[in-house]
Amino acid sequence: MGGWRESFADVGSNDPTGYDAAPDTDFPSMYSQGLNMSLDDLMGTRTARVHEHQNASSGSKRKRAGHSVDSGDIIRTSIEYGNEQLNRIVEWPVLQHQDASETRQEVVRQLEVIPELTLMDRCHLMRILMHNVDDMKAFLDVPDNMKYPYCSIILQENR
Repeated sequence: MGGWRESFADVGSNDPTGYDAAPDTDFPSMYSQGLNMSLDDLMGTRTARVHEHQNASSGSKRKRAGHSVDSGDIIRTSIEYGNEQLNRIVEWPVLQHQDASETRQEVVRQLEVIPELTLMDRCHLMRILMHNVDDMKAFLDVPDNMKYPYCSIILQENR
């Protein structure tokens, strides 16, 4: 294994001398005098749950201008808030399914009370209306005295 090896330092393209494609730019600091806020100011929007856990916390405490900031409480509150949001997201499909199911049941109930419709008309309308929730909700929004003409139009358009 006595061959010549090229190390990273030996590669000529890594030599910055002579490379002028991009000028050396001085980037300004992102610090703004108007945004010079203390940690207490930034964390002033903490929820009331932080105060519930104040006595039981084992997090590190830091005193600043007479206020104590408990990082354990801040983290705990953030995690609880995140968990609540995730639980709501998980419940969305269940709620949407329940809403669609209840809407379908109400469509069937309202179609059954229109005496002018035959059984076949009702079945055909159910098949048409239940393709999506918006169609079902539009049907439910029609006043009772206009339901039969509305259904007749739907049946005519779909024959």
